[in-house]
Amino acid sequence: MNLLRRSRAPCSPAAAAAFLFAAAAAVLPAAAFRVSRQLAPPGGPPGGPPGAPLGAPPTLMGPPQSPKASQFASPLLKSKARQILKAQQPAASQEAVVDGEWVNGKSVKEWKVKRSIYQALHMAMAEELERDPTVCIIGEDVGHYGGSYKATRELHLRHGNFRCLDTPICENTFLGLGVGAAMAGLRPVVEGMNLAFLLLAFNQLCNNAGMVRATSGGQFRVPLVVRGPGGVGRQLGPEHSQRVEAYLMAVPGLKLVACSTPYNARGLLKTAIREDNPVVFFEHVLNYSNSDFIPLMPYTLSLDKAEQVAAGEDLTLLCYGRLRQVAAAATQQLQQLSVVENCYEDLLMPPVRLSTKDIPTPYSKELEEATIITPADVVNAALWMLSANRK
Repeated sequence: MNLLRRSRAPCSPAAAAAFLFAAAAAVLPAAAFRVSRQLAPPGGPPGGPPGAPLGAPPTLMGPPQSPKASQFASPLLKSKARQILKAQQPAASQEAVVDGEWVNGKSVKEWKVKRSIYQALHMAMAEELERDPTVCIIGEDVGHYGGSYKATRELHLRHGNFRCLDTPICENTFLGLGVGAAMAGLRPVVEGMNLAFLLLAFNQLCNNAGMVRATSGGQFRVPLVVRGPGGVGRQLGPEHSQRVEAYLMAVPGLKLVACSTPYNARGLLKTAIREDNPVVFFEHVLNYSNSDFIPLMPYTLSLDKAEQVAAGEDLTLLCYGRLRQVAAAATQQLQQLSVVENCYEDLLMPPVRLSTKDIPTPYSKELEEATIITPADVVNAALWMLSANRK
């Protein structure tokens, strides 16, 4: 049955032509090599102001619409819009509505709110849509439905259906539209309903988005973000559960980013949107509901630094995305053990690499869980490296 989930009829030639026509003006003689992977960069300098748009069509933005009460209200709204929101929002969500630099004698910069990862992603996109009129959202169900995991919920109510553009189920078409829009001066955020479906748009992502800046001699830049969910753990079967990071690591010009907490999800996505090169932003489906306190005021994080979650002397665990939680659980177990170290002859020993099993992800929950990395796997690998009797 899982194989039938993507058996919906593709968009008609007329619908595809309509979307491709919008990007046709940007398809000129076409498309810098850099791959950035990290777990959770700490606070750093902002990604810089967005470059001057290359003549964005004024009609694409559409007239701004009245804001609607929502727990996802952006802290960047103008003062008048803030007053409207303050009057409409329930008390539980008024923590995100502030006026001035100080509230009740406390600096606004010190305020924090509890948000899940998908809410933090929503905040990032809402803030960037408000800050930069060239930012737009493109993808299946990103408008009225609010995205497959509600990360774009209600954004169309304020910014209109053109800046939050619903598309047919045709990945190569709407990703190609995003590339053309980026070349024309916009900053599109393309949501894939599942990033495994990028396999259907590899030509647009790799040959166009990744290479156009180099092949055009720098005449074009592609400030494009491709984001969406993926990963194992939801019994989605082999096609929906596969990850495509390994494929994309070999593509010149693409930056790869993975979020793991609400804090770095918001900061990294804001920086990715301001980046002048294409960024693929990975979000794990099992992380969406993870919540934590994040600053109320906007912030950005560097794409070029990794976060040191905890300091140690004997062992280094490198991971990204969902595996941050796995590594944290393994670290707690290791801290309760007493390891006798005798590895002075192996100070330069090669790293031990853990990965999911090299098979298609099974649909069965029990079999699926048997393919993924667990805290016990990390603990066993760490003990093997530190054990005096490992040989």
